Amino acid sequence: MNMQPKGNFEVDEDLELPLSVLGTDEEEAYGIEELFFSRTDERGVIQSYNDTFERIAGFAPGELMGAPHKLVRHGDVPKAVFWLLWNGLKAGVPVGAYVKNRTKSGKYYWVYAVASPITGGFLSVRMKPSSPLFAQVQELYQAALRDEQELGLSAEESAHRVLEQLQGLGFPTYAMFQSHAFYTEFEARRDALDVAKDPVLTSVDVITSNTAIFQREMALLARKFDHAVLLITNMEIVANKQQVGQSVLRAIAQNYSMKMRGIEGHLANVRVHEELEGIWGVSRDQNTYFLLCAAHLMEDMTAQFDDQARQVEGASKDLDTGFLHDLLNGYKDQSLTAVSQSVEAALKIKSGTEYLRELILALSNIRIACRVEMARLANAVSGLEEILTSLETFHRDVDNHLDTILTAADEIVKGVNQSMNDPAQTSQAA
Repeated sequence: MNMQPKGNFEVDEDLELPLSVLGTDEEEAYGIEELFFSRTDERGVIQSYNDTFERIAGFAPGELMGAPHKLVRHGDVPKAVFWLLWNGLKAGVPVGAYVKNRTKSGKYYWVYAVASPITGGFLSVRMKPSSPLFAQVQELYQAALRDEQELGLSAEESAHRVLEQLQGLGFPTYAMFQSHAFYTEFEARRDALDVAKDPVLTSVDVITSNTAIFQREMALLARKFDHAVLLITNMEIVANKQQVGQSVLRAIAQNYSMKMRGIEGHLANVRVHEELEGIWGVSRDQNTYFLLCAAHLMEDMTAQFDDQARQVEGASKDLDTGFLHDLLNGYKDQSLTAVSQSVEAALKIKSGTEYLRELILALSNIRIACRVEMARLANAVSGLEEILTSLETFHRDVDNHLDTILTAADEIVKGVNQSMNDPAQTSQAA
């Protein structure tokens, strides 16, 4: 499967300009079980498609062959969407997007499209969107289209505005959004069809959701320790001003400081830092979602295409079957690698959590010793009571964060075990 950036890649931008023909407000219905695809050259000229696409789009047999894909473009889709689509495909990146298309008669139909680079062009598989996210996207598109029309924005300018809006929804890059959207629509479609959930996807979801909890709590814990370091510094300052108990206070502060440095270093090592660069930066977990869903989608599309009764005029079924199988195998291989990497990272989290518990337990033991000494010195040492109170609050907060972290780590291990015990995953590995 060709997923590499393409050299000397030129796009005839005119191919993606909207047609002047106005559509209607009438929707062209199709079943959620239906999938369809089209294959284009590098300029977006249609080279092949299946009969489902031809039927839904309302064109005569063979009429779409050799036509620019803009033939089914609906004017309600902002230019930003197509700018993002081409930007990704030109970089050799598979792209997922919600697209409103227009039939020959002017009706409309929505799809969630997954376009993949292939040798000599691109292949796009479409499914019917049905998740709650779909309604949010329609509102976002309406706002983007309004901005394009009222402000005269270029496609690129509009795309960057859309990216800013997605960031406001919690998606730092478009790749992060498309992975989430793909997984959401994939699961919604399976629910509608009453298809059993994929156990590997379920396991990855358990790992991913609890890893997010783990990382959030670790970040909060790190901030708590940053603040506690200031408390210990203040304790050392108080100790240096005392005539009574100075050596004891300094020893306590030094023990705290040493243990805290060890914990802070461990927190930095356990926390995952993923730099998401540009539009197509994506986290390991979200990329795993995309690849697993893509493998399943290609498998379903291939099965439907194999059962296709009618040969589309001018198309080569053998050639298209070959492209679909190449994409299917490529996504399967990549998803297997991605799942293995997720499992490996999850196991590291578990081992790191066990060591963190030991470090915090050691810090708690110092606290117990401190209580005895500080209680004896409290009346003789001015300025110590406030520090003691703050340290007690710190330890309570640490215990609460640690409980949440340990629970998340246990759930991550459950997800790992489910993934490793899944027969489908094992057969793929074989």
